[in-house]
Amino acid sequence: MANHLAQKTLSHYLLVDQALISGLTNMLINGLIAILIKQGSESIRFFGEEGVAVGLVITSFLLPFILTIINTQVVMRMIRSGQTFFVPPLKNDYLLTIAKQSYWVWGVLLGCVMASITYVVVELLRTYLANIVLNVTEYGILVACIAGFLAAITSPITAYSVMVRTQVLNDDFSK
Repeated sequence: MANHLAQKTLSHYLLVDQALISGLTNMLINGLIAILIKQGSESIRFFGEEGVAVGLVITSFLLPFILTIINTQVVMRMIRSGQTFFVPPLKNDYLLTIAKQSYWVWGVLLGCVMASITYVVVELLRTYLANIVLNVTEYGILVACIAGFLAAITSPITAYSVMVRTQVLNDDFSK
C-alpha cells in the first residue's frame, strides 16, 4: 500500500508539477518573449532571410538543455530536503548506464532529440509552411505552444532521471 501511495505521488509530481506547470510557465514566458522580440515586424515567414524555422530548431535544442540544467538543481534541492519519491529500481543495464550520466549530457541529449524532431516536422511541412505569413501574435502563439510542449516533455524526464540517478549513486555507495 505504501508503494502504491508513493507511486501515485510520483505520478502526480511528474504529471502536474513537472509537465503541466513547467509547460504552462514556459508557454507564457517564451510566447511573451517572442512577441516582444518580433514586436516591430509586420509579417513573419518560416523560411528565407528573416525566416523563423532555424530559430525554432535552435530553440528546440536550447530550451530542453537549459530546462535540464535548471530542473536538475530544483529536484536535487527537493531530494536533499527529504521530499523524495519511490523510484522503481532499474533492471536494465543500458538504462542504468544512461542514468549515471552527467546532467549536461542529459541536457545535450534531450536538446538534440527535440531539435531533431522539430527539424523533421518543419521539413515535412515545408511545402505548407513556405507560403504562410504570420503576424506577431500568431508567431508568439506558435513559439508559446512549441515551448510549452518542449517543457512538458523535458521537465518530467529530467526530474525522473535525477531521482533515478540519485538512487543509483546511493546504491553504488552503499555496496
